[in-house]
Amino acid sequence: MTLLDLRDYIVTKDRMFADYLDREKWKKMMLTNIAKAGFFSSDRTIAEYNRDIWKMIPSFNEEIGK
Repeated sequence: MTLLDLRDYIVTKDRMFADYLDREKWKKMMLTNIAKAGFFSSDRTIAEYNRDIWKMIPSFNEEIGK
C-alpha cells in the first residue's frame, strides 16, 4: 500500500529539485509559504477537529489555560 503513490512522489521530488535550482522562483515560493503559514495553527486545527469530529468536552484543567 505504501508504494501506490511512488510515481507521484518521484515526480513531485524531481519538480521540487528543479524549483530549488531556480533560486528566484525558490525564494518567491519560500516567502509565499512563510506568509501563508500564519493561517495554519495546530491549536486551531485541533479545536476544529474537536468541534466537528470528536465533540469532546474540555476538562477543567484545559479551561484554566484560557
